[in-house]
Amino acid sequence: MLSHTAKRTQHYSIVAAFSFVAATNLFGSPNSLCAQTTPLTPAAKFVDSARVEIDAAALADDAPRLERTVVMLDRALTAFPKDAYLLHYRGYANYRRVVHLFSTNAMQQAGTLIASAVADLQSSSDKLRWAESFALLSALQGFRIAMDPSLGQELGMEIGALSGEAAKHGPNNPRVLLMAAYAMQNTPPEYGGGLDKARALAERAIAAFANDTPGPLAPTWGKAEAQALLKTLSGGSQ
Repeated sequence: MLSHTAKRTQHYSIVAAFSFVAATNLFGSPNSLCAQTTPLTPAAKFVDSARVEIDAAALADDAPRLERTVVMLDRALTAFPKDAYLLHYRGYANYRRVVHLFSTNAMQQAGTLIASAVADLQSSSDKLRWAESFALLSALQGFRIAMDPSLGQELGMEIGALSGEAAKHGPNNPRVLLMAAYAMQNTPPEYGGGLDKARALAERAIAAFANDTPGPLAPTWGKAEAQALLKTLSGGSQ
């Protein structure tokens, strides 16, 4: 299963490079922010179910399962309109669907999903200042540039601001570090990237997972991906 994940992340890391290069200096400190106390939501059982389903579907590269999870979240949002937790995970699920489309060379079908994911994550981040939300938003705008390179100048500053927010809210967040590692992997050294920087960030991500204590219903994904990425960056020797 992990081989599927590694293959898919190779594709989205290319566009994620737009997301983190501008904020690389913000990852210099190993100190994390204090854990956020997250209030529970009346939709907690739906949120937790979605979190489990998305992670399992992503690891299995199971696009239909992701789609079914989005349908469940649509129904939950009918019962709990504008719930920030539900919106975050619907946005995250659609992000994973976009990753799948890019990995199967169907990127031209991703426009609607990108727009939906961006809208959901923006609405959610107004209430839940999760570092992952800003990292995902930054990567999604990178996907838009990959689809239409003429948007590069228009979206470049926004991407830099979003990646800066991700780093500010989670300087030692393992998922933010993981996505930064993907970016460095596919960014030429002359633009601030390179395999050595990617490997260092992947190692930091794995170390950060050992002390990862997300709040209630907060994101927990990424450990298996970080391990797979480090193995790739180390030539399969890990």
